[in-house]
Amino acid sequence: MKDLIKFLLGFAAVVAAVLGLIKYFYVDIVEVHDDRMAPTMIAGERVMLWRNASPELGDVVICAHPNGSGDLVMGRVVGTADEQLSAVRGNVAVDRHLLDRNWIGTFSYVDPDTGLSSDYRYGTETIGADDDHAFMAREGFVFTVRAFRYMDGDIFLLNDNRNQTTLDSRAYGLVDSATCIGQVFMRLSTAEGRQRDEPLDHGRLDILE
Repeated sequence: MKDLIKFLLGFAAVVAAVLGLIKYFYVDIVEVHDDRMAPTMIAGERVMLWRNASPELGDVVICAHPNGSGDLVMGRVVGTADEQLSAVRGNVAVDRHLLDRNWIGTFSYVDPDTGLSSDYRYGTETIGADDDHAFMAREGFVFTVRAFRYMDGDIFLLNDNRNQTTLDSRAYGLVDSATCIGQVFMRLSTAEGRQRDEPLDHGRLDILE
């Protein structure tokens, strides 16, 4: 029995050391401060960021605000110089092709800033072959976006919460991908005191798409 305990303690120490090295060299932990990326992540959650990852279409990334203020912005990469984002018939399109969507249902979303609830639709949409992510929008929402002139390295960041129109590239413009500090890939902990209705029924250590 003592040998087993020693083995388990030694194994736990090795795992802790490996995780510590990974965190030191590759991973940052950040707290989400608003609901711009709901339902994927919400205010109060802590998420893990893969440091210095190259932004690709469909990734959720954190980058420098393009206004040079030193602030950071977070969003999903839905447009690049090669595959530009546009609005087609009130929906999101990449390279003029509407994203594949699967509406799942509706729920009453409580805005944490105002305490008011509204009816939202939620579902999943796909960018390319590999990205399948959740999104939501208030009932009757119509997506619009102005035309941008992309340069090499520019990316368009869009919120999964489509009604947060002032907190993504629709408001602050294109982002230089070279300023991105990393890609969000896992939820470390959930938010305390938040609603747990689908699709906000989150768990710890969820892989984030």
